[in-house]
Amino acid sequence: MNPRIRWALQFAVSAVLLVVLLRVFPLDLVREALAGISWSLWFGALAMFLTVHAISALKWRLLVGPDVVSVGEAIRIHYAGLSTSLVLPGLMSGDVVRGGMLGKRSGDWHGVVVAGLFDRVIDVTTLLVLAGFGLLTSVTVAGDALRLFALAALTVAAVVTAMVVGLSWLGGGQREWQMNLADAIARLKARPVNAAAAFSISIVVQLGFLFASKAIGEGVGLEAPLAVWLVAWPLSKLAAVLPVGLAGIGMREVALVALFGFYGISEPVAIAAGLAWESVLVVGLLSSGLLAAAASGSLPE
Repeated sequence: MNPRIRWALQFAVSAVLLVVLLRVFPLDLVREALAGISWSLWFGALAMFLTVHAISALKWRLLVGPDVVSVGEAIRIHYAGLSTSLVLPGLMSGDVVRGGMLGKRSGDWHGVVVAGLFDRVIDVTTLLVLAGFGLLTSVTVAGDALRLFALAALTVAAVVTAMVVGLSWLGGGQREWQMNLADAIARLKARPVNAAAAFSISIVVQLGFLFASKAIGEGVGLEAPLAVWLVAWPLSKLAAVLPVGLAGIGMREVALVALFGFYGISEPVAIAAGLAWESVLVVGLLSSGLLAAAASGSLPE
């Protein structure tokens, strides 16, 4: 498919999802909630977004191999790939661009693809762990074992879907990504310290995003226990990873409304929290591209 047509379709999907949400739920209440965010809180969340992604780049460098790419170059390439999420399908498109840049530079295409593949698997596993912990600790909040079981099943389905789509996206055909996954496991077994460190960093990274999003949510009046955020945020991020809308916009809001609604949170407030985070995300993606471009003149290619 023509890239411009694909981008237009993704933009249309995101726009339709947002329009439907804003037509179904009171727009005035969403505006009122958004008005509660201070500029200091918003810029703090943006700074957290960029900082956590720099840490994420260090995680990726561990998996690629510290001898393959320097710290500064890893962050630059990660930021450059990140910025493409606004024009390519799905948030995971940045992984492909990032891998392409480093593969061209290092010549080890297979090693870079395998490292990117395992990087994504680690992140998805971390999200699953956080969501599972949130499900276990939010039983008293939900107060309904049957509904909680249904949400747990939904969690597993979302994770499996995201992993299958992600592996296929990064690896090509089914047989190829299965071989890449087996190779990734073999390589990581040979470097268990790096794998363990990457998983630990992934937990820090995902919690950093979660707390930044939670702060934005509280700014719009979304008061929910941490256990509820541990369920809603990882699952909404998995929904945003699927290559449906533009940078996950729209998909994330739909997921947040459904998941927070499970715990009795007002839909307009959930929408406002999602939209506020989207503004941080979009500016963060643009900023990462500018930072990568600025750094390209001072770092060796």
